[in-house]
Order: sequence, then C-alpha cells, then structure tokens
Amino acid sequence: MRSHILNAVFRKSGACANSLLLFGAVLALLTSACGRRGRSITQFKEGVLIRSTGSFPLNENRLTLNVAVDSEGIVRYALKDRNGTTLIDSKKRTENPGAYQRWFLFWSNDSQLWFWSSDIGDFLWTKGTDGSYGCRWGNEDPKIVGEMPQPFFDALPSSMKLKWSKFRQ
Repeated sequence: MRSHILNAVFRKSGACANSLLLFGAVLALLTSACGRRGRSITQFKEGVLIRSTGSFPLNENRLTLNVAVDSEGIVRYALKDRNGTTLIDSKKRTENPGAYQRWFLFWSNDSQLWFWSSDIGDFLWTKGTDGSYGCRWGNEDPKIVGEMPQPFFDALPSSMKLKWSKFRQ
C-alpha cells in the first residue's frame, strides 16, 4: 500500500523525486565524510600511514602526534614531546589542507614527519641539529621526494608518483 502512495506522489511531481534523490546523495556524502573517526592511542602502530584524527604515540611514547579537524574543515596536526612542548604545529604554515580532500601523515624512524594532501601537496618536517623542526614543501623543494619513505611514496596517487618518479633513484 505504501509503495502505491509513493509511486503516485512521484508520478505527479518528478521534481519531488529528483529532490529526494539529491537529498539522499547529499546525506550519503555527509555521512561518509564524517566516517573519519579518531583512533585511540592503543589502536595505533608506529610506521603506518595516519589517515584519521586522534592522538598517536611515537618514539616509544616520547612524542605524541595530535591530528584534528578544526571548525573550518582544516586538517591540523601538532607534534608534542612528553612535557607537552609543541615541536611541530601545522598552524604555522600558510597552506591549509582541507579535511574533505585525501590526506595522510607518516612518521619515519629518523625524526621526520611527512604530510600529503590532495589539495596542497607534500611537506616534510625534519628535526634540525638544534632540536627544532623545519618544514620543506615538495613543490618548492622536489629533492625531498628522494627522501620519501617507501610506504609514504606508495600511498601517493599514481599521478603524483609519475610526477615525482624522476626525483627518486
């Protein structure tokens, strides 16, 4: 009975049916975008790509990487030491990676934090001799591509791998 009523309504108004389909599509997109839930500390294993928000222990719990999405939909990340001192703060960069683009982070064993986003590209944060971290952007310094850990490079889209392959030896 209910299906006969719905069919009658949709026949009378094709616009109504299109509106419902559009509403359903938007709802599906919104719910899938909200699917990136934060990981708890116990679920993270060092040496894997980070594709979600949460707190991630590094270097045998000497460091913590906090990844969040702010109210403007920007991916924010900060690396802190055991004392809570901020060593890396993505807010210091002028590029703002959108949370609704593809993105991931990777911590390599030699105190390097790699970040890639489909809207702004790749960044490498490296610890200097004075203990502070500096940032290099792949678009300005393509030499960093030769330093990319293999799991990070493998996770890049094929178009980026093709672009950067000439810098890898």
